[in-house]
This record gives sequence, structure tokens and C-alpha cells, in this order.
Amino acid sequence: MEKIKFSIIIPVYNVKEYISICIYSILNQDYQNYEIIVVNDGSTDASEQIICKINNNKIKIINKENGGLASARNEGIKYATGDYIWFVDGDDYIERDSLKILSKYIEEKEYDIISFRYFKDYNEYKILQSDNIDTEDEKQYPLVNTSACTKIFRREFYTNNRFSFTNGKIYEDLSLIPFIMCKTESVKFIEEPLYNYVYRNNSIMNISKNFNKNRDDKFFAIDTLYTLFKSNKIENEYKEELEYLTIKHLLIVYSTEIFPFKSNIYKGRCIKVIEYLNNINEKWYKNKYLKKSSILTKLYVWLFRKKFFLICKISLILKK
Repeated sequence: MEKIKFSIIIPVYNVKEYISICIYSILNQDYQNYEIIVVNDGSTDASEQIICKINNNKIKIINKENGGLASARNEGIKYATGDYIWFVDGDDYIERDSLKILSKYIEEKEYDIISFRYFKDYNEYKILQSDNIDTEDEKQYPLVNTSACTKIFRREFYTNNRFSFTNGKIYEDLSLIPFIMCKTESVKFIEEPLYNYVYRNNSIMNISKNFNKNRDDKFFAIDTLYTLFKSNKIENEYKEELEYLTIKHLLIVYSTEIFPFKSNIYKGRCIKVIEYLNNINEKWYKNKYLKKSSILTKLYVWLFRKKFFLICKISLILKK
């Protein structure tokens, strides 16, 4: 008997090429105790028509005005009736036995969160992703990959804590997931890869012709994260971890995202990153997690800190 019910929330916005693959990856599961909550976030392409043609009583379609991924997820939560919530983006898909695997772990214990590995799907090949952290160390929980999609959440745990993604902003996962990981009393990290993140060259974050100021939402996401930790009086407890998250997502990831743009944009944002880090801690470069990084990463950070931005940019071009 399939005791555990899953609520799979799929935000959809103009993903007509991908949405049927996403939905059928769920419908083709051997485990069948689930509901699919599709939140059509004001799509202007044929996404809604494609979904409606998939005639299955497990699918609930919620239509709303476009408000972004965060608002679509928040809307989907309102309709969830399952024991566990899984956020699955409309252009991604899950592995065949995912629900059966997850249910077996839940039968052992009703964890607040189960976190799993995932693939990056580049169409022609897939790369398995894993977290380089000590999962036995609770202090490192916030350092697990920040994707909401690579975790399932016990619905009561999620709703009782009134977790909510920040509407109108991107990088919504970064601003919330590390905090959720600190609030859990029971989390299970499993080795099975259950999720497939599809890399799209035409996605909003991969178009490099014009600089999209939404990219600066990463600063807002870090600000929001610090505010959550401060308001819950756990900022000092996770000081090193928050600092490393800032280094990782601003200095390393963000600087990589903006290097294709004009020099004035690239340099201006890089200086902003250094100022942001110095404001947190002038000795941020001595962070204990940064010290464990590879030699190449530490070299890149040193060059960045010394404002050798041209060399940093050249190194990123060569790497790409």
C-alpha cells in the first residue's frame, strides 16, 4: 500500500518544448500516490494547451497572472494536500523511480527534508552533481546546493514554519533554502540522483547579449538570507557558513555569470562584490571553508580580491 502522498508543484511559464517531458516523467512513475499541481504563470505560448491535452485526473491546473517562479511556487503550496512537497520546474524532469525511492526512505522515518543528488542535462550529455560537504555536520546544512528542486519537504514542516519564496525576485532559492536547512530537525541526505536540471541556452539567465539587471537580485537574495538568520537569532551560530555562501554565490558564481558583458558592467559589479564582502567581514578571505577550496579557486579569489579583474576574465574565458 502506498501510504505517502506527494504533491508535485510545477510552475510553468512558456516552456512548451519541455512541459510534456516534465509531466510524463512523473506520470510514468511506478509509485502512483501523488498529485501534480501545475501553476500556469501567465504563459503566452502553447504551454497551457499542451498541459490540457494530457488528460489525467492527477493533474490540477492553476492559472494565474505572470508573477515569476517564486509566486507560482507560493501559489501551488495553497493547493497541496500531500504529505510531502516537491518543486519541479516545468523545463526539467525527474528520474523514473524517484517517488518509489523517496517513499522507502520516508517509511523509515518521516524526515522534514530529503535531499538528493541531481544531473545537469546538456541535451547531448549529463553531468552528475554532488555536494562537497560533511552531511554529518549540522553546521554545514546551509552549504548544501541551494536548489529547492533537489529536495522534498514534509508539508506540515513547510507550512507550519510559513516558509515563502520572495515574489518578484530571481535567485529565490538562494534567499530561502539555506535558512530552511537550518530550521529542520530531521534531514536525510541520499546518494541517488533523482532530478534532471535541463540546461537551456535560451533561458533568461543564459542570454548574454544584454545585461539583465535581474542578475543583481543575487545581492538582494543574500541580504534576505542574512535578514532571516538575524530575525531568528542564529546569524552568529552560522557566521562562517553565511560568509562562505556569500563568497561562493557572489564572488565565484556571480562573477562567472557577468564576465561576458561589457567591461564597465563587469568591473563595476566586481567592485560591488568586494565592497559587499568587506562590509560583512574585512577578513572574509580567511574563511575556513574557502581555505579548503582547490588551489585554482584560491588563486582566482586572490586575483579577484587584488582587483586583477582582467586576468580573472581571461581565466574564465579560457575555462569556458
